[in-house]
Amino acid sequence: SSDEASESIRDFPLSMVSVASPMKFETIPALYRLKTGVSGRVADENGQALPGVNVSEKGATNGTITDANGAYSIDVSEGAVLVFSSIGYASKEITVGAQAVIDVTLQQDVKKLEEVVVVGYGEQKRVSLTSAVTNINTKEMANVPVSNLSNVLAGRASGTFVQSGTGVPGKTSVVRIRSSSSWNSTGPLIVVDGIQRDQTYFDSLDPNQVADIAVLKDAASAAIYGARSSDGVLLVTTKQGKKGKPTVQYNAVFGVYSQPATTPKFLSMDEAISTYNTINAGGSAKLYNEYDRNWIRQHNPEGKLHFDEGYQNPSNSRHALNIS
Repeated sequence: SSDEASESIRDFPLSMVSVASPMKFETIPALYRLKTGVSGRVADENGQALPGVNVSEKGATNGTITDANGAYSIDVSEGAVLVFSSIGYASKEITVGAQAVIDVTLQQDVKKLEEVVVVGYGEQKRVSLTSAVTNINTKEMANVPVSNLSNVLAGRASGTFVQSGTGVPGKTSVVRIRSSSSWNSTGPLIVVDGIQRDQTYFDSLDPNQVADIAVLKDAASAAIYGARSSDGVLLVTTKQGKKGKPTVQYNAVFGVYSQPATTPKFLSMDEAISTYNTINAGGSAKLYNEYDRNWIRQHNPEGKLHFDEGYQNPSNSRHALNIS
């Protein structure tokens, strides 16, 4: 009966039986994998810290950026690959493995540097640039025989007016950005390596020392400099040393100015005194008295203008020695 069957089952000793069955393993999503902390420092070829470098795990969504000291810290999955990228530098991928500290050195990428434009706030990609900014090819500047750096800008930046000086050593040229060369207009604001400079300092720079020149021509690109930038801004970035063998570069430029074919004709000093006194006859006093006339007759009786002594094959030279 059913009651007897229940009694026999209750009295029967129970035992556990394990049955082996095949188990199915599935790939664990990256979100649930065991995370490992990785930290380190990112620097350039010169060992200088690189802030703002993107550090991300390849194939995942987590990432971070380096701080002002180039340091970073990120949690990654087991077997992850870290990708380091920054504007103007070649990207680098490193397999984490068992490493807890990974220091990285990024190399400059020339092609990427050509896609970057220096502006007042920092750097922008050329494709994203909407303001009026012109970059000048510094490779061409190094081989141009000019007396100053301002003359290098002539014909190389649209909207930039350059008028050469008189040729006197140390005489600067007139530089105007999107404005006329009138008496009331002023020159552009010049910023060299983040420091405001005057045009005399700008002209004294050797073209071989210049890494980049950016001409900011409108309010959008030069707004950071305020009212002083109303006549445009010249942003100059000089070259910096790199690790490796020392490089010595010497450049010399020598020029000879031609003498004028004709010289103006002037009155003699005695004739000039008579003319000035005649014109000013209605004035309260003569411009020149007899004492002045006698002094001139004594020291320069012929009234000679010394053009021949003033023009002695004028020449100009510039020497530059760069060691990096």
